[in-house]
Amino acid sequence: MNEEKMRFPLSPQAVITGEHYRFTVLTPKLIRLEYAENGVFEDRATQTVLNRQFPVPAFRKLENDVSLEIITEAFHLHYLRASAKIKIYP
Repeated sequence: MNEEKMRFPLSPQAVITGEHYRFTVLTPKLIRLEYAENGVFEDRATQTVLNRQFPVPAFRKLENDVSLEIITEAFHLHYLRASAKIKIYP
């Protein structure tokens, strides 16, 4: 399949991007986590999720200089910016 056909636009409302990370909330139970030292992220389909054009799920984003939290009805993600450590709680 043509590589351009394998690219799917992300819903901007579902994407949280920082200097080296990009999180995409796909569903209340599924989040895509990306980290890139150069800040360049992959938009092609993956084996797990071919099409990322989902309706934007309800979620809350809490952030400050130290951390970022993403909360859906199914999980609570806590990302520490300085160390790039991630914890996910049900």
